[in-house]
Amino acid sequence: MATFTKTALVPRFASRFQCIGDRCEDTCCSGWTVTVDRATYERYQRLPASPLRDELLVSLKLPEPGAPAPAGAFSWFAPRPGTRDCPMLGGGLCRLQQRHGEEALSDTCASYPRTTRSLGSTLSQGLTLSCPEAARLALLSPDAFEFVAAEVATRPSTLSAVPLPAGLDAEAANAVRLFCLQVMGSDGAPLWARLAVLGLFCEQLTPLLRTPERVPGFLASFGHALSTPGFLDSLEAVPAKHAEQAHVFAPLLARKVGRTSTPHQRRVEEAVATGLGATETSAEVNLAQLAAAYSRGVTRLPEALESAAPKLLEHFVLNELFRESFPFDGRTPQAHFVDLVIRFGILRLMLAARCVGDPLPDATALVETTQVFCRRFQHDPAFAQEAREAFQARGWDSMARLFGYLRS
Repeated sequence: MATFTKTALVPRFASRFQCIGDRCEDTCCSGWTVTVDRATYERYQRLPASPLRDELLVSLKLPEPGAPAPAGAFSWFAPRPGTRDCPMLGGGLCRLQQRHGEEALSDTCASYPRTTRSLGSTLSQGLTLSCPEAARLALLSPDAFEFVAAEVATRPSTLSAVPLPAGLDAEAANAVRLFCLQVMGSDGAPLWARLAVLGLFCEQLTPLLRTPERVPGFLASFGHALSTPGFLDSLEAVPAKHAEQAHVFAPLLARKVGRTSTPHQRRVEEAVATGLGATETSAEVNLAQLAAAYSRGVTRLPEALESAAPKLLEHFVLNELFRESFPFDGRTPQAHFVDLVIRFGILRLMLAARCVGDPLPDATALVETTQVFCRRFQHDPAFAQEAREAFQARGWDSMARLFGYLRS
């Protein structure tokens, strides 16, 4: 499949990324369905005869009438019986790529973990932290989110245009994106307070997009207000509601725990469950136990982060904003922000669970917990919709209540 090379805006960590192949502890070739686009499927039919080609064609599946298929997939590989491995996986590497080169990979495999988007003439490329090596680079490198221009190679079929509200031009949209990144990357305020400011911004921006010519003026006035002394004072009165945070986010986490996952993912999930009070004989934890465990863990989390990975949570949020072209992805800015809070809340719960016992987790444990969270939650649109509906049904998506969920 032909690729093109072009200059793109990337976080510095992304410019350093290289797949580590058979050294990866949570390979993307196992644990989920590997989809195949139509052009690649047809190219596979034309491969030279070989035992590998025969095995490949037997493994490829097409949708049957009335039967479910992976979202948006033309075809997909059936996992090996008894495992969740792609049938092309061998010795930790893709046998198809080894035999026929990277151009033989489907769009899904060739692009992962990269996401490439265009906004006007600006091209940007981010990485999902469900990839262990990407997570290490993003979460532990102090300069990971310095943004640089880099030459990136991508396929036209994997390049997506950022969806913009009617009437909003690319220059104004890029200014909004940059402002959001600057708010979250600024020093001088706790991360939860910066998230709260971002929420206020998105709440006010959402109705303004119906009159997009007003956006540049709003951006200037909000920036001026943000620089005014005392702007954040009212947020200091927001109490930290640890018990309510635990009760809100633990059920969302529980919806994913126990589903099919890799051994690496199960080990992290078990560590999280143990931290929240589960035992070898019972996975049931009552609400009082859960709240007490979470409160202890989230209180100790800053110490763990400071000693092992000071920028981890900030870099996680920055990566979410950048790779999703926040706040423009088809949702309203306010809805996009609510989804960000849901993900932030579940991740913080998982990290807090790792901090309940002694000793406090090291950098490896904190990074692997974040990576497993991303792998289990970022790639499941059905779960994202379920979580969104749960928030809305209980009125948790109001900005006033969201502030209580943000403060640690």
